[in-house]
Amino acid sequence: MLKRPTVSARLLARIAGRCISMMAAVFPAKLKLRNIYRLLNSRMSWDEAMPWSPEAREDLAWWLTSLDGWNGRLLVPPASCDLQLSTDASETGWGATLSTPVAQTASGFWRPEQLERMFGPHTIDRFASLSTALLPVYNSRFRDPGTAGVDALGQNDWQQHNNFINPPFRLVARVLDAVQAQRAEATLIAPMWPGQPWMERLRRLSVCPPLRLPPVTQACIPLLPHQQIEPHRNRRWTLFAWRISGEPG
Repeated sequence: MLKRPTVSARLLARIAGRCISMMAAVFPAKLKLRNIYRLLNSRMSWDEAMPWSPEAREDLAWWLTSLDGWNGRLLVPPASCDLQLSTDASETGWGATLSTPVAQTASGFWRPEQLERMFGPHTIDRFASLSTALLPVYNSRFRDPGTAGVDALGQNDWQQHNNFINPPFRLVARVLDAVQAQRAEATLIAPMWPGQPWMERLRRLSVCPPLRLPPVTQACIPLLPHQQIEPHRNRRWTLFAWRISGEPG
């Protein structure tokens, strides 16, 4: 185009418009479009083939040859700071580093208190007892002085609560039935167990990626010496906190 003696006013205006859109990143944009706009202002119509002026040709040549030099320029100069905090999180846990003369770090697995902040406040612990309940309101297998009801799966108030559910693994399928039937919201503690028939349904009911919990020996502590609880029967099991909803869609 620069080698031709004339240029279409409409084409030159289109090119100038694209150049001016880069003004925030290319600081001399206005200066390097000044002669192009002078040429455009001399047009008789948008369909006119205008003779190039040497100055306008030089400006457009600058855009063709110098634009790469502005690629990656910062729009705002970096601010000075005394401290820099870097954080990251995953489905397993979290970590942070504070840049000081002596770097300080912190990290950890997701634990019940983090789950409460993310998905809570939970209002009922569905599978618990007087000695294991994590919440003031709970359901138990057997009657005890503090229970809100015996047999969690027999209760019809799931939709009224934000449910925390840590059931025996053999009951996971029935828990999913109850969540769907009562259109309930819940945080379910269960392993990633691809061989189980309920695994695909659990994924479908999940409203976000599950959070990986600490190893079972840390997450599930027996109440009695030498007591063998279900997650300890297979140390390779990995427990996850699944946020699920029984609402359709």
